[in-house]
Amino acid sequence: MTKTVVGSAGAHITVAEFPAATTAFHLHVGTTDPPGATSISPNDAGASVSAYELSLLIAAFNGGFKKADAKGGVMVDGTVVSPLVTGAASAVIDANGSLHVGSWGVTIPTTKERVTSVRQNLTLLVSGGKVEPTAANPALWGSTIGSNPAVARSALGVDASGNVFFLGSMAALPLELAQTMATLGVSQGMQLDINPNWITLGISMFPGGQLMGEVPGQQHSPSIFIGGWQRDFLAVLALPPRNCRLVFPAPPMVAAANPPTVVCGSPGIQPRSSR
Repeated sequence: MTKTVVGSAGAHITVAEFPAATTAFHLHVGTTDPPGATSISPNDAGASVSAYELSLLIAAFNGGFKKADAKGGVMVDGTVVSPLVTGAASAVIDANGSLHVGSWGVTIPTTKERVTSVRQNLTLLVSGGKVEPTAANPALWGSTIGSNPAVARSALGVDASGNVFFLGSMAALPLELAQTMATLGVSQGMQLDINPNWITLGISMFPGGQLMGEVPGQQHSPSIFIGGWQRDFLAVLALPPRNCRLVFPAPPMVAAANPPTVVCGSPGIQPRSSR
């Protein structure tokens, strides 16, 4: 589901909502960033959506800053690409494909989480449903092209029910992203990447369909996520029918290539979408 929200300073912000009951997430690394990640990450988490994911793919969007600027680390399918930093804003993906946002080592991970992937970037924009005071200072949220702090920006947040929100705009302040997330009911939210070349969101009308660009003015077709992209990104997959479940790599064997598979009718196992 997508809609356009006008921010407090006039930014047009595209909001995409991915319900917890019907979607799952998978982190991919880029060909050039994080540096060296493709040589150590499992093949199915590489710079393009794997063949195993294509039939379930419904969306994909950009990750965060380059490693040198993110002030945080990355873990992909159990492989630590760069060390994780306590206190950094983190998008955490569990073994069942669910995504959570929080402050690493402070609010996440919880004792019940089986973490497979982590993407860290700066600090939180929204915490406990409230806009962080630092959101009002654009200087804390990355170097921009030109002197205007209202540049292309993206953000990621999760509400109390586990629904995930991607926000993208070609001209927005960090405060506008934070305020919009809070208004949407996001309990924990973080900034992703900024500047025009990097903000990319693609959504398909049905699983496995063609991804269509959703942020007006974005410079790239979302086909970059299919053909291979320079930077890390997140793929959004449709969960299978309720009598089936989507199986992602799970500890302790996540470091080996293990593409997501659909398992149906396993005795005693309930699909995640049934909760």
